[in-house]
Amino acid sequence: MVREIVNRPTFAALMRGEGIRLLSVPFPRWIAVAQLVLAAVAAAVIASIIPITPSNPEATLEIIARLFELVAWIAILCTTLACGNAIGGEITSGAIRAAILAAPRRGRLLCAKSVVLFLTALLSAAATTTGSLAIALPVLAAREAPITWSFAIPIAIAAVGLCTSIATIGLIAFATTIVFRSAAGAVLVVLAVVFIAPSVTAMLANELDAPWLSGALPSVAAHALIMPALVDGPWRALDGTMPSSVPWHGAVVLTAWLALSLLGAGRALAGPIDIARSSPPRSLARGTGDGRAPVGTEWIKLRTLPSTRWIAAGTIAVLVGYGAFRAIAVDLEEVASDLELASRIEYVYAITAGIGLAQLVLGGLAATSVTAEHRFGTIRTTLAATPRRTIVSLRKVAAVAGATAVIALAGLALSWGVVSIIRAIRGTALGITWPLGLASVACGTAYLVLVALLALGIGGLVRHAAGAVTALVALLVVLPSLFNVVLAFARGTPAVWIGNLGAFLPWAGERAYMDVLLGLEGRVFGFAQDGALSLPPAIGGLVLLAWVALALAAWIATFERRAV
Repeated sequence: MVREIVNRPTFAALMRGEGIRLLSVPFPRWIAVAQLVLAAVAAAVIASIIPITPSNPEATLEIIARLFELVAWIAILCTTLACGNAIGGEITSGAIRAAILAAPRRGRLLCAKSVVLFLTALLSAAATTTGSLAIALPVLAAREAPITWSFAIPIAIAAVGLCTSIATIGLIAFATTIVFRSAAGAVLVVLAVVFIAPSVTAMLANELDAPWLSGALPSVAAHALIMPALVDGPWRALDGTMPSSVPWHGAVVLTAWLALSLLGAGRALAGPIDIARSSPPRSLARGTGDGRAPVGTEWIKLRTLPSTRWIAAGTIAVLVGYGAFRAIAVDLEEVASDLELASRIEYVYAITAGIGLAQLVLGGLAATSVTAEHRFGTIRTTLAATPRRTIVSLRKVAAVAGATAVIALAGLALSWGVVSIIRAIRGTALGITWPLGLASVACGTAYLVLVALLALGIGGLVRHAAGAVTALVALLVVLPSLFNVVLAFARGTPAVWIGNLGAFLPWAGERAYMDVLLGLEGRVFGFAQDGALSLPPAIGGLVLLAWVALALAAWIATFERRAV
């Protein structure tokens, strides 16, 4: 009898193999370079425009704290994308099966991947933080900001907390990708928790008098690891939250999030490795080959994406849930003296409260509708039935616009009804009219459709669902916040034009429809005394339309020439 000898790799060999595999993929390297460049630019801008107080050394540490906060936003955005993509490609292509065959003990494989990815993300975050400081400190010194060697220890402690937080959130994205078996879905969830959830939980925490709710989020926990070393006393973050001043609290919260995500990843990896959940849509091109196939073909393909029904239900739930919560939570009598005006304003805010998250969810659906066909190669079948690529692109635009309009209209209409009922029961329906509610639904639907088309164009350009979602989050959430911070510090200085650039991002469309609904359509184009730019709603809407047109035109033009 011959005993079969199985050569199972050691843990060190597994780590070495995972490191080689990770370094051989160009995508994470490009993301790391982009992270380093963006953080360096942010550091140079902040150090150049932020007010300096020569007589107050503590003010310099507060400047470093703001710089670290901006670096954290940029690094979390890039690291989440890189870590989600690190395992998402293996799951989608089925290459994870080969890795399991080489290392049958799946728990050890998961540990090896996690350790290698955490160390890589930690090194990338350290390089980004060091580079930012290397640029910011000389600029601050040239502007005569008080900098002493006594700052070295608090800055080092804060930098360690910053790098650890970034790497931990990246590892959470990695584990979430294994659970969802989709890098795009995992990236969307993690970025929504990091950038969207803090404002919602802050409102909920104030209403329920439960400050621990905000502290349970990973982004707020990250602040608790960074800020206490640099700032004495309470600190209000750029997202409006009040992080804990106790570092161990942030460490416990981040560890809990990481443990839960890795536990879920371990359970998902222990089961059958079936990628059917990421299966492509049914390609049902029934045309004659001359480009006259119905638009319904694209609609059927979009409808048969496995995630479409869940995204539709989730979007409607988000819009209705946010609206109902805001209608219940806000007490107008405590916050306003003019109840009729406050009632109208809060009515609009309640109906459209969920748009901030819904735009990311619908954008993910729109991006996936085009990236899924490229990922699975079914775009070749579509082009075989309809060789004219421009016709295929336009039919996708029509299908995505129609589907998004139906989902958004249903969600906002239900939100309108629920908010109206709650306000009537609470007796706070003063000044509310049905044309105002109808206008809120119409404007919100139009905005969500345009955002979905923007995501469709980005997805067609990058042909990568997670990359498209990340770019959308950057355009709609991260960059506006960064430019607002720059504008706040640059008012009244020659550098105010840098902050004014934020007015020409896609979020100008959201500001435009809110100005119309709130009766500010008379706002004119011009500059305030401190140099801040003001755009009328019409120009804000045109800015969003220009972004959409540019993204779609670039996608269609490149689709005509690029190989599939």
